[in-house]
Formats: sequence, structure tokens, C-alpha cells
Amino acid sequence: MPTLEALYEIYEKFEQTEPGTDACNQAFLDAVEEWTAAFSASQPGPAEAADAVNWILKYPRHHREEKTFRYSCAAQKQAEGLIPFLAPEAAARILTEFVGDYPKADRTPLQEHIQKELSDAAALHPAESGPKKKTLLWGKRVAVLLLGLAIAHLGVTLFLLADLGSDPFNVMIQGLFRMVSSTFGVAVTHGTVHILVSLLIILVLLAVDRSYVRIGTFLCMILGGPIIDVFTVLLQALVNQSSAMAVRLIAVVLGCAILAFGMTIVIKSEAGTGPNDLVAVVISEKRRWKFGPVRIAVDLCFAGIGFLLGGTLGIGTIVCLAVVGPVAQVFMPFSEKLCRKMIG
Repeated sequence: MPTLEALYEIYEKFEQTEPGTDACNQAFLDAVEEWTAAFSASQPGPAEAADAVNWILKYPRHHREEKTFRYSCAAQKQAEGLIPFLAPEAAARILTEFVGDYPKADRTPLQEHIQKELSDAAALHPAESGPKKKTLLWGKRVAVLLLGLAIAHLGVTLFLLADLGSDPFNVMIQGLFRMVSSTFGVAVTHGTVHILVSLLIILVLLAVDRSYVRIGTFLCMILGGPIIDVFTVLLQALVNQSSAMAVRLIAVVLGCAILAFGMTIVIKSEAGTGPNDLVAVVISEKRRWKFGPVRIAVDLCFAGIGFLLGGTLGIGTIVCLAVVGPVAQVFMPFSEKLCRKMIG
């Protein structure tokens, strides 16, 4: 069976060309058509077909501002041949997301036809994918995000209670806080700098691809602190500065693993991700690089910048650098399946 990786490579190769010539565009469209024909001939299972249809239909949404947008929209025609392989529930889920991604006012005739094909495959009338269904879907996504957020911040709390160093992002925040305070004499707090940097990341993402900034992005910003406060009250008697070093080290490693698992649930809820986590998510998805190495590289940049600006590195920082990215990459496929079951 032709692999999804081969499909990704077709799009990546097209991104690296100049999509301004007819020959270039036709070569891309022909390659997607050939891949889809071979994939269909192999009789893919419903899950594999859903992954392929998702990629072909969602790709333009993430590349609205790029030269490839028009041609990746044209390539959506190839999804039609894969829709018959979808399970009804997968077709219904993809239909609801498709309607949200491509509002009716902006939808092309091809996209209107794809919507009808998805609707037929889902055995739904188009009206059933309207505001009520979309609201229900988003309600489920937000609920799953909140679950992931609670799990992730349980891990963060264990990490913080061990008191063996800050996570890489907060090393950067600490460095910025100290630099601003000492250089400019401005009275700011660590929390204020954290919020300002988070807002700056959001503004950059809005310029790069606003589809990544969702309600969950702001929920992560607002609710992270209170969740940590609750877990701190519950757990501070078990893990603190007075605990044996072995206990504190176990808390750091376990906390990072729990953080990684919760983070993957937040990401796969597709309701939004915290600003600092989005940096690695966007780079990974845009470049189609594995999430683990990208997360390590981003965390190294955060920690390096923070250290140069006066932030403090600790053994916990090193453990966080080494554990979170790789563990998250391991959990990502499991979390995706889990989120699909919970969201429906």
C-alpha cells in the first residue's frame, strides 16, 4: 500500500518548488492523483482512508497565505475517491471539521461537492452538520482539552514541588524578567513577563497561521496557574524541598512524563494548545518533522536564551529537556486514538 509518508513527501516537494509555472502545478496534481489511485487500488482500511482524506482536505487550511494554496485546494478533488472507504462516523467527523474549516461564503464548487459526498458517506443531511452539531463537537473538544490540561499540570506541579530547576520555557521567562529588571529598572513580575511573552507568541502565530490560535490557547494561558495551585495544596506534603533527593528526582522524571502525556491530549483535542507548546507544534506540522526532536530543539533554544539572559538552569531543566519531547512523541499516536474515541 502506498504510505501516507509518500503523500506528505509529494506536498513537501511541491512546497520547495516555484508553484508559478503550469508544468510545476500539473506535476504536483498528477503526483497526488497517481498516489490516490494507487492508494485506492490497495483497498485501504477506514482508519488509513480517514488519515489520507484528513490530510488532503486540511492541508490548504494550514497554508492559506502560501503560493501552494490554490493548487492544494485543487488537489482536494482526489479526496473524493477515498470518501467511499470511510466509516460513517469518520465521515461525519470529517464533514463537521470541513464545514468549519471552509465557511460556505468562501467555499468553492469543488468543496461544495466534497461536502455533499461526505454527507452521503455519513448518512447525514447537510443541515445536521450545522451550528448545533458544530457546537457539540467543540464542546467535546474543549472538555478533552481540559482533561489534558489537568493531567499536564499535575506533571508540572510534581516538577515544581521537587524544586530542582525550572522547565526550559520558564528559564527563558526568568532570564527575561531578570534582564528587564536589572537593565531598565522596570518593576515587573515573573508572571507579567510570562503573559507578555505568551501574547507575543500568539501575535506571531496569528500572522503565520491564525488557525492554530483557538479557544484552548487562551484557556491554557488562563487556567494553568489555578490548576497548579490546586495540585500544590494536595501534593506539597508528599513532595517538597525537605523530601529525600531520590523522591525529588523521581517526582521530576514522573512529572515530566505526565506533562508529556497531558500535553499530547491537549494537542490532539484540536481545541487549541498553550502558546509555548504551540511553537514546537507549528514547526513540527509545517515542516512535517517528528515532534520529539523538534520539541527538544525548541526547549534547548528556550533554555539557552534564558541562561544567556541570567536565568538559572537546574537538573530538573536537563531532565525536562531530555524527557518531555521523546515521551510526547511516543504518546502522540495513542493520544490521537484516545481523543477520537472521546470526541466521537
